[in-house]
Amino acid sequence: MNYILGINSAYHESSACLLADGKLVAFAEEERFTRAKHAKIASIDNPHILPYSAIDFCLEFAGVKFAQLDFIGYSFNPQMRLKNIALDKNYVRKLGQL
Repeated sequence: MNYILGINSAYHESSACLLADGKLVAFAEEERFTRAKHAKIASIDNPHILPYSAIDFCLEFAGVKFAQLDFIGYSFNPQMRLKNIALDKNYVRKLGQL
């Protein structure tokens, strides 16, 4: 079986999903576990705050271990996003140093 874990942690709508052979088998939003609306602050510089509880739920629901994952898809690339919005030059330079 081919497993793909999808992760979204851009801005504040953190979530995860799991596909098995291309079929959706589990999905969850992080806020359902943290009970905090939107799970985190909407910001371009916090995509590293991952939806750990949503990821754990998807894997446990499907009975899949992390080591069994074939691929992990991530929904956000900060440098690509900055090319599409107008931001202060200093902010772009600072983010590029991360």
